[in-house]
Amino acid sequence: MDGTDPAPRLDLEGVTKRFGDGVAVADVSLALSPGEFFCLLGPSGCGKSTLLRLVAGFETPSAGLIRVDGRDLAGLPPHRRPVNMMFQSYALFPHRDVAGNVAYGLTNLNRADRAGRVRDLLARVRLDGFGTRRIDTLSGGQRQRVALARALAREPGVLLLDEPLGALDRGLREETQGELRALQRRLGITFVMVTHAPGEAMALADRIGVMDRGRLVQVGDAAALYERPATRFVAGLLGDVNLIPGRVSGRDGDWAVVETGFGPVRARASGPTPGEGEAATLVIRPERVGLGAGVGPAGTITDVTFLGERIRRQVRMADGTLLRASGPAGGHAPDPHGVGAAIRLDLDPEACRLLPA
Repeated sequence: MDGTDPAPRLDLEGVTKRFGDGVAVADVSLALSPGEFFCLLGPSGCGKSTLLRLVAGFETPSAGLIRVDGRDLAGLPPHRRPVNMMFQSYALFPHRDVAGNVAYGLTNLNRADRAGRVRDLLARVRLDGFGTRRIDTLSGGQRQRVALARALAREPGVLLLDEPLGALDRGLREETQGELRALQRRLGITFVMVTHAPGEAMALADRIGVMDRGRLVQVGDAAALYERPATRFVAGLLGDVNLIPGRVSGRDGDWAVVETGFGPVRARASGPTPGEGEAATLVIRPERVGLGAGVGPAGTITDVTFLGERIRRQVRMADGTLLRASGPAGGHAPDPHGVGAAIRLDLDPEACRLLPA
């Protein structure tokens, strides 16, 4: 695609994949908008790479449908699908130079057109003049860009990326994230990326689909998943979180009062959540836990960790519950909230979410 053709719509309906008695992907339904950058996020073995291979055509669904612009892809081999896949290992050919790797598969073009296409692709990924370089002379980031250029060579409407940044060191990974996002916006094609790194998914994706044991458990943008997780698993996957056990003692519309070991806490209770009298889990991010001398529950600071721009404190509540609070570092001013200090916590009701126990 050259950015002028509309990207296709990708739809998955009840897609399931079984291997013997095991279920790798379980009844996944998903609709991707044209030109969307979508990330499948989850730990190793959750089924995200298998789902990508099903879309690519390297695996066959045990049940369900995969459609591109309404066209059922069942029975179509990978090379006939309007998708292409960039593998985690990059799968580059060491006996071919950079241009030869990018040109692989462009057999439908004559020599002059093929050379022009390769030059254009290398320019897009900032590898102008690298065509004659050997693969074994390239850095990890350069190899990643060669693999990306090769994956784009057939002008797919949907590009599938399996952990494309996993082999890069931290600094290069962060730099490449911005390049990848900018390239996707410029090309206007749909990207579906698999990653186990929450920060990577949140930095890149328009939407994120969280997978757990083969199931798609929540889909949304980064802010929605971070602030309003649907499960304890999603809450913990997206970042540091306090999970507080309790029991619902009252409800008032979208609000609930939860009795905890250190006192009652108000929380948002939208969606299918525990009813009055039922056990529950309160979810609140450490940065939404305030420290002060107010009227909130009391505790004692047991640990302080300096994290550069932020300081994380661990607070032991009266019943022994340990909570984490994170706030900006105070520069050179004396810290009034050191180890051993008595403190009251401000648990913002707007930031507290109610989930099943």
